[in-house]
Amino acid sequence: MMVRNKAMNSPQIYSPVQLANYLKLLRQQNHWTQDALARRIGIKQATLSNFENHPDKTTLTTLFKILQSLGW
Repeated sequence: MMVRNKAMNSPQIYSPVQLANYLKLLRQQNHWTQDALARRIGIKQATLSNFENHPDKTTLTTLFKILQSLGW
């Protein structure tokens, strides 16, 4: 299941922390646990947790996997 990004409703993002917070909000609004979303993405739950808590330390590969899974 993918969440489609609605550009008109999406906030403007200016930092990795803002992006992580927004993506966490999307995950929670869809009632997905970190484990469930991580499985859909194909990453470990710990990797998703690290992104949500320390987005500045996330690899671009992981970031693109997360964004793609959410329909961006």
